[in-house]
Amino acid sequence: MYMKKFLAFFLALIMVCSLCISAMAADAEAEYQNEGENLATAQEIYKQAEIFAQAKGLQLLPEEVVFASSANNSETIPPASAPSKVAKPSSSITVTEGKGSTQTLTANGEKWFTFKTTSGGAYNIYTTGSTNTYGELYKSGLLGLSLVTKTGTGGSNNNFQIKADLNNNTTYYVKVKGGTSSSSGSFRFYFVGNRDSKTSSNGGEWRWSKMDVDPDGAFFNIDQITYLTPTQATGYYNVVSTDNIRKVRDAVINLTTTKAIEWIMKYYGVNADVAKWILDILAVGSAVVPQIPSLTSVELDSIAKAAARDASTGMCTKGLIVYSVTTYTSTGSGGMIPVTMNTYERWNGTTMYGQKYYRGTFSLPANPKPLWR
Repeated sequence: MYMKKFLAFFLALIMVCSLCISAMAADAEAEYQNEGENLATAQEIYKQAEIFAQAKGLQLLPEEVVFASSANNSETIPPASAPSKVAKPSSSITVTEGKGSTQTLTANGEKWFTFKTTSGGAYNIYTTGSTNTYGELYKSGLLGLSLVTKTGTGGSNNNFQIKADLNNNTTYYVKVKGGTSSSSGSFRFYFVGNRDSKTSSNGGEWRWSKMDVDPDGAFFNIDQITYLTPTQATGYYNVVSTDNIRKVRDAVINLTTTKAIEWIMKYYGVNADVAKWILDILAVGSAVVPQIPSLTSVELDSIAKAAARDASTGMCTKGLIVYSVTTYTSTGSGGMIPVTMNTYERWNGTTMYGQKYYRGTFSLPANPKPLWR
């Protein structure tokens, strides 16, 4: 009787533990799937830029043309010096981007994984867990597998991490083995499109670094993403909604900082914090005056809506994300002219993200400044 009760309790305990492990794995996958996923995609940013361009009398290249090149971006990663070709494994585990796969390594054993990319650009391939791992990334071809890169470091707790620029619509293989001949145990394998992130309560700037594979093709690039607090967004709106920025600069250039802030507060009807931001972006003391463009009412309305601007107070109540992009318009005779624009989205919270499949760097100036476009 006691033995039956013990076995029943033991089996129940195993089931509970299994459910907990499954829930933890599901939570981990949800984290990788949802992190930054509410931000605008390149296609959504382009659609807003297209509306702004039309308001200015410009006709951008059609969306299907702009993003067609990203579907066929070419491989520019130099081949590794290790063996140029190896045979495909007899069996491999197919994985989906952002969804982990838990496996177990035996001493001197190996596991093969395969995946097909859905976008070109920057990817991170890695394992998690307490097992010491080593990874090799291969690109699939007609004659077998070509080694792209390999490493046993880069991740946490003796896990490997590979950072690579991969082609769109291309099949890759990853061989995972122990970091040492005696390494064994369970691990979780991931491949995810890179999305840089950083936390800041005062906003910041993210800039794209040059990559081997252009994520969105030759006709569309996200050059910078600027994150503005509600106060900074208020200053930005006031500056871009008027065309007399040189008049403002000339009026304050010979004033003390205190007097200049007071003058701007009175001129724009803003508080001291907003005035400080405006004063900073005017580059007082420099011979260069920022070439702040005239924005259409469509663009100004977009800023006001994204930042939840209160018309009665003139203050923005939400943060603002400014995407600075480069795309193209046709000359009508076979040529193309670059068009630089800003598009806008609301920023909630303190976490900043780079664009997915891009790799870039963050900076945290006291007063982040969007590119003037």
